[in-house]
Amino acid sequence: PDGANVFSHHKDDEFSKAFSKLIENSYSALFELHGDNAWLLDTDELITFFRQSDQTSDAIGRRQANTFKIFAAVSGHGEIPVKKSARNSGGKTEKKSAKIKTSSAKKKQQKSDPLHPKSSQKDIGLTVRVEINLPSDGTKETYDAIFKSIKENLIDG
Repeated sequence: PDGANVFSHHKDDEFSKAFSKLIENSYSALFELHGDNAWLLDTDELITFFRQSDQTSDAIGRRQANTFKIFAAVSGHGEIPVKKSARNSGGKTEKKSAKIKTSSAKKKQQKSDPLHPKSSQKDIGLTVRVEINLPSDGTKETYDAIFKSIKENLIDG
């Protein structure tokens, strides 16, 4: 309900304020530790915080830090981070992904609203990953109970 209320704001400044409060509540441990300075932490400080708080890998900590930085920017605390270009990173993979993104952007333009050909639509996607750590000494009944619970609460829920 809180999220739905936040996303119903029409004015950007009202949305930013409400979204800011939502982020502060969601990242309460970060704000308890750093106060309002949490909005201003650099990427390395955020990675350290996330890795220490949930014992994640560098890659996951970096993703969590980047996600927070984007949330901070949307909340009016900074600017949205810009992804480094392929030239800066020196990787061919980034060049390929840039080409893929360009071609998918063209496809989206072709699928634009026929009634409003100049309008642009922005699709927002959300991916949720669930990590399950199964006990090595678990019994068949333990595993069955875990997967039954997942089916009931996540898949069918």
